[in-house]
Amino acid sequence: MRAWILIVIGWLVLSPVLQAQADWEVVIAHQREAVIRVEGTHNRRATGKILNVDDAVISIVNNFGDVARFQRADVRRVERLIGDPGAKTRGAQRGFLYGALISAATTYGIVMGIIFPAPYVRGLR
Repeated sequence: MRAWILIVIGWLVLSPVLQAQADWEVVIAHQREAVIRVEGTHNRRATGKILNVDDAVISIVNNFGDVARFQRADVRRVERLIGDPGAKTRGAQRGFLYGALISAATTYGIVMGIIFPAPYVRGLR
């Protein structure tokens, strides 16, 4: 019975350590210009391109050129961002443009109807 307890305790202790080692090797394998999001301890976060990764430190640079360095022990999560981050902005711009066009067309129709009413409307006055 004691052997099973020691095996379970050993597995619970070593499993996260081995998983963290495998995860860090995946981070090191990423390309240098890959866009990632890093969450560290004390609610510290950064998003940007990988500048440098080694066994102890990961450095990323954001769009403004600021460099953030995270020690390996301080990193809680690393996520690789896939896709275009500007897609939502383009969608919002397109929606705004369509709304403006429809509004302009409707306003034009109303104004033209008031200034130059249709012949069948004149008889109703």
